Amino acid sequence: MYNFEQILWRLKDAKKVSRLTNKELSQQSSVPLGTVNKIFSGDTKEPKLPAVIALANALNVSVDYLIYGEYKAPALSSTETRLLKSFRAFNAEDQEKVLSYICDLESTGRYKKANSAGMVAREA
Repeated sequence: MYNFEQILWRLKDAKKVSRLTNKELSQQSSVPLGTVNKIFSGDTKEPKLPAVIALANALNVSVDYLIYGEYKAPALSSTETRLLKSFRAFNAEDQEKVLSYICDLESTGRYKKANSAGMVAREA
């Protein structure tokens, strides 16, 4: 059996880490904004499994984590593995430069991934 309060806490925590708004989360998960709002406000006590799966995927966490609190790191793609290996090879100063560059890219919003509808998610 699961405890919805714990699921809601984990959802909110994952959302905070992702820095997504409810609208962005709705767009990336394809869960209607009204449903997202009801889940995060606690109005929906038993969200449907497809919504939980879609939210978990959009927040980059597993359903196991949301329901049971067991965290399983998602598998890295070959590109992510290459980036991580290269990053670890840099000295501290160069790592800071890379992080600064990434922050600059993120702040423009220009290079964000497109959602399933092919639209780039932008901050409201």
